[in-house]
Amino acid sequence: MRAVIRAIIGLCPGFVRVIQAHRSILVKKYSALGNRYWVLPFEDSIQGGDVVRLCSGAASDGVLIGARVCENFSLRIFNADGSEAKISGNGTRIFAAHLARLGHVATGTAFPIMTPHGNVLCTVHRFTGQNYDVSADLEICSCETAYTWHLDGKTPLMGYRVDLGNPHFILSPDDSRAHATLLKHVAQSPNWVPTAANVHLLQMVDARNIFVRSWERGVGPTASCGSGACGCAFVAHHFYGYRAAIGVHMPGGDLGVKVFGRRVTIRGPIKFEQGM
Repeated sequence: MRAVIRAIIGLCPGFVRVIQAHRSILVKKYSALGNRYWVLPFEDSIQGGDVVRLCSGAASDGVLIGARVCENFSLRIFNADGSEAKISGNGTRIFAAHLARLGHVATGTAFPIMTPHGNVLCTVHRFTGQNYDVSADLEICSCETAYTWHLDGKTPLMGYRVDLGNPHFILSPDDSRAHATLLKHVAQSPNWVPTAANVHLLQMVDARNIFVRSWERGVGPTASCGSGACGCAFVAHHFYGYRAAIGVHMPGGDLGVKVFGRRVTIRGPIKFEQGM
């Protein structure tokens, strides 16, 4: 199977066909507000180098591989650099939409998806044609305030370190100097990829809305980041007086986030882009 994937990626990176015994299955591509993932067939396998070639050749942020475990589903998540992630807010929502597309789950009913970090409760609220409305419940494992993060191991910046199974560094929204330092760095290195954590620039829009820009480890700049949106909403709610329901605006579009203590629910659109 891996040899077939390599061969097809080399011939046609934008349209990938995986040949299995007696039938052919097209790899599916979905987008969560510009955060794009390929979804491979159930029980498939792929090596890190193949993930890199697949993502670089088809403008994707990662690869998802699911499996059926009795009546439930599990999910493996790969970043564009071939590394494996424990959790992805958008990736998990995309996989939930994929399950609905295949007819494995019913709309309006919550169901768990087992990730390397743990179970994520998802709901496909509705879908029409290629468009899905999907939510996922994530958990904040820890949050460190007044955390010092070093930009490329050198320049210290202050903010919040929030862990949802993957680490996030969120710049303090009221630290204009730190914002300017990060923006200057990414302007000089537009393809910069953080290594230690996902990095987010959080800005307050009004009493109900925030704006977030994200750079994900193993990927680089992304149009949206689901778990990052959760972390930023958590910070806005617990440390800046925001209500539980927060609109999170990102370059790729908008998400609705609700904070209940350490539980955070993210909801927004998923679009099916490619495949059959």
